[in-house]
Amino acid sequence: SEYYASYDDSEGSNINGGEGTSTGTTKPVQTGESPTTTTTPSTTAVGDITLDGEISLTDMVQLLKYLLNRELDTSSIDIQAGDVNQDNTLNGIDLALYREYINGTITAFPQ
Repeated sequence: SEYYASYDDSEGSNINGGEGTSTGTTKPVQTGESPTTTTTPSTTAVGDITLDGEISLTDMVQLLKYLLNRELDTSSIDIQAGDVNQDNTLNGIDLALYREYINGTITAFPQ
C-alpha cells in the first residue's frame, strides 16, 4: 500500500506547488522509500493459542481441533495465534510448523 495524506490548500499546504484551489482529495505522498504495510501488533504471541505464555503441544492440539471442525471454547483461546507462518490462513502448514517447533527441528516460527 502507499502512504497517503489528506490536505487542504486553504490551510497552507504546499504539496501541490502552492496552487490556490482546493480539491479536497487524497493524494499519494512520495517519500523516495518503498511503501510498507503496517499492522496493529497482536497482544498474543504467535503460536500461543491457549494464552498461557507458552507454545506447547496443548496449542497444537487446539489448532488440530479447529482444523477438524471440533467444538472449541473460543472464550479462553486465540485461535488466530495458530497462524504461525502468518499467511492469514489456518491450515496443515501451521500444524506441521507446530510439530517441527515442538520436537526441536526449528526454534522459531517463520516471520
